[in-house]
Amino acid sequence: MKSINLNGLSMGGNGNSIYAGNLMFGSMGMKSTQEKLERMQQSENKVAFWENQKELLKSRECGTVEEIARKLEDLHTYEDQIHAAKMAYNYEQMRHVMDEAKELGEKLAEATEKMEPKTPEERKKEAAKEAAEAVAGT
Repeated sequence: MKSINLNGLSMGGNGNSIYAGNLMFGSMGMKSTQEKLERMQQSENKVAFWENQKELLKSRECGTVEEIARKLEDLHTYEDQIHAAKMAYNYEQMRHVMDEAKELGEKLAEATEKMEPKTPEERKKEAAKEAAEAVAGT
């Protein structure tokens, strides 16, 4: 299989491992990492398609001014499609980062809530619960 390099990440071999610097995420890696790689691959495939279309324009011969104008119009259309594919990828990445930040904020809020000082009543309940668990365990 061909090795793929995606903005600092490389995928090679059987495609189940991803190397990012000194980190390796195996086939059981994080879901968000897998989704990011899928978005990157889709974006790169779209860009490659339109880049190929631009290359094909080079071999297309034009005999009239109208054909030259059409070729130039096609070139601009292909460049617009490349730009749109890159913008769509960037937008999806931004949404993904925002979703992860929101999720992290919620987890931090939960952790902060758990670490709040307990009232004497809450401490008594907790001590009673621990005692009951200790008695049940013996």
